[in-house]
Amino acid sequence: MRFIRVYQPTYSPAFSNSWWLAKSSTGGFQRPLGRVMLCALLSPSLLYVSLLGVQLRMNVFVLGALALTTVGGTGYAGSGTETWLTFDKQLESLANVSAPSQDSGLQFGAWARASYSTSSDITVGGNDLGGFSIDNLRLNVNGTRGTWAFFASIEGSDDPGAGYFGNTGVGEDLTVLDAMVSTNVTDQIKFTAGQMRHPFLGSALIDENHLLFLDRTINGESWDGRDQGIIFSGSYDQLGWWISGMNGADNTGDEYSFTGRVAYNALGTGAGQSHEGAYGAGAESNLTIAGAISDDGSFDNGQAFAIEAAFTQSALSGAFEMVDYDDDIGDATPWSATVGYMFQPDVWEAAIRYEDFDDTADSNMITLGVNRYIDGHNAKWGVNYSTIDSDAGDADVIAAGMTVGI
Repeated sequence: MRFIRVYQPTYSPAFSNSWWLAKSSTGGFQRPLGRVMLCALLSPSLLYVSLLGVQLRMNVFVLGALALTTVGGTGYAGSGTETWLTFDKQLESLANVSAPSQDSGLQFGAWARASYSTSSDITVGGNDLGGFSIDNLRLNVNGTRGTWAFFASIEGSDDPGAGYFGNTGVGEDLTVLDAMVSTNVTDQIKFTAGQMRHPFLGSALIDENHLLFLDRTINGESWDGRDQGIIFSGSYDQLGWWISGMNGADNTGDEYSFTGRVAYNALGTGAGQSHEGAYGAGAESNLTIAGAISDDGSFDNGQAFAIEAAFTQSALSGAFEMVDYDDDIGDATPWSATVGYMFQPDVWEAAIRYEDFDDTADSNMITLGVNRYIDGHNAKWGVNYSTIDSDAGDADVIAAGMTVGI
């Protein structure tokens, strides 16, 4: 039995007990050609890789043309300063729970990410990894009707994330990622229903165009899948909370996944709620501390616990996250720590991230990254170097990527 984390309404918060790819007979790590997906195995084993085949289509160009045609002057890729365009802002804002008071019509936004990865330790079809990837091609649409708000997002890439494992993406059939409606139950409580992310881990709730590195942490990759259900959320002073009930691993079976999350802005206005890193951070200290619990009734032992913190002060940023997975969903406690520094305000930023996978192969990874911001997170490029140390084999991956939003 396995769960696949891709762009479809499939729930998969678990990993196998070992996170790395099986080593090929040629001495490198073999990544099959085509669409690669991360899967969670219930028994301890090496990270499973599934091949669905290569389907090169023109969808990427179709979606790109659609975005350029429909966005126009109202287009927005999401900078973290707007009130309501992405579901991330709706979930992560600890202060704004006021409902729209008038109809807004439809608003569109789009963003795309592309990258190039190379490694002599990962092989693709017998050759060393060295190729281009369409990481994301996203179209967002939102609007309001009275006190109700609507949001949907469409994805045109099949990239599963975790590019440090050699995963790449191509243009695919357009897939609905998010589709939800929300309204205020009271001045302090918001109700959301539809297809969305579990409100479990802060880094997984941030869209890919607002990341500090080209890819999420291993925990973030595990929790950014979509599921169907409902969420109640709200805030009081510096405290925010979320409670959700969703389908869970058995899809529309009668066992559900319940998640509870609290986040406290211990200093300033908080950090890490709409984007990673120190871009746009003021001189004051900002600190958010959060914790979450999730329990999937499809498993006898299907609980997961998370603790995390994010900090910014002027040019400095930091983040920490740890998730403890119960016996049936990984039996591991992977964690990560990140430090970043903006050595030219809102222009150049460097960061380093350490991750401990807590697997049977004693795997860990260090990622170094440099970002150049042209127009904030709406136009930027970055270079990452990841080095993986594991009893299953070591690997070094260099990647460069660009993000453009309109």
